[in-house]
Amino acid sequence: MRKPWLREQFGISMSDMYLPEDREQVLFDWVFKLPRPRKASENRNVFYRHENVRDWEKLKRYDDKHGTAFAKRLDPDDHQSAPRFLEIEAEYMAHMARTKPGDVLESLLQQLGSLSEETIENEGAFIAEQLKRLEKRVQTLIRIVDAVQQA
Repeated sequence: MRKPWLREQFGISMSDMYLPEDREQVLFDWVFKLPRPRKASENRNVFYRHENVRDWEKLKRYDDKHGTAFAKRLDPDDHQSAPRFLEIEAEYMAHMARTKPGDVLESLLQQLGSLSEETIENEGAFIAEQLKRLEKRVQTLIRIVDAVQQA
């Protein structure tokens, strides 16, 4: 964990080699406690894929910039009552959608650009499904923009 905020959440310093036992339990409970099916959409753990830990830090940066509290919904000190990251992520995306369209699109482009080959390989079917939905939405938006410009 290179991000200071994540290290703080898990109680580790830059020189630590291991997670404290209580934070190890938090990470296990959030990522591995329940079965991990191949499809992320079927994963019932708090984090439906291991990259969600990094995504949690992105939520914190968004919170700091926009005065929201999405990241705070995950509290390692009360980890048993944590909501699924999928729910928090949906609320975050809805909040983003209420901001300027150009900001939303730029953020989406940055996030798509950050997808690693490993993530695509591991989450292939789930990602393909989402990209198809995204493609349909983009085509609809382009048609709307074209119609407005021609009017």
